Amino acid sequence: MTAGLAHEINNPVAGLQNCIRRIKNDPSNVEQNIKYIRMMEAAVEKVENVVSNLLNFTRRENTDFAKLPIKEIVENSLLLVSHRLEKLKISITRNFPTELPNIRGNKNQLEQVILNLLINSLDSIEEKCISDPACEKRIILNAARKDNYVILYIQDTGKGIPENIKDKIFDPFFTTKQPGKGTGLGLSVVYKIIESHIGKIQIDSNEGIGTTVKISIPVYK
Repeated sequence: MTAGLAHEINNPVAGLQNCIRRIKNDPSNVEQNIKYIRMMEAAVEKVENVVSNLLNFTRRENTDFAKLPIKEIVENSLLLVSHRLEKLKISITRNFPTELPNIRGNKNQLEQVILNLLINSLDSIEEKCISDPACEKRIILNAARKDNYVILYIQDTGKGIPENIKDKIFDPFFTTKQPGKGTGLGLSVVYKIIESHIGKIQIDSNEGIGTTVKISIPVYK
């Protein structure tokens, strides 16, 4: 984790140092300096995001649990990515039984979980379709009760996860995304939240075909 954190911070810091050096070399070049100042602002924002995500990951809070409908949690999260769904023309299929029981959880944290997973699916589909314009663009959401859990499946037709990194996907700061696309804290935060809910998460993926995430959250009693 320490090495990943150092990498995420050192890269933008190196960029800042380079911009400062170039501005010092030619301080009267206004056009050039405006460009470098914008680059510096982006680098500072990158460091701020890393620190913010790290604090969210390490923060230990008293979690308030309540009776929640899983469908409402999912719909609220979908609303936050609706603009990207429309832009990328990704279809959403929902399969929720009418008599699905409520779950026991924290609304904000579970919405963060679903949002992170949806963003991963969107990114994966988008990246796959760059090299394959005819690719299928679809996310399927299924829910069901099994014993004392409500199970939520999030299935996508994205690029999938390579076999050689599947055992690393929950590691803090591990990411396959391009620079600027994420700090790699998404799935580690997801895992931590699900664990705090006495739940389970499982990810099955086939490279080039897609990924299915299975989340199990206890039924509210």
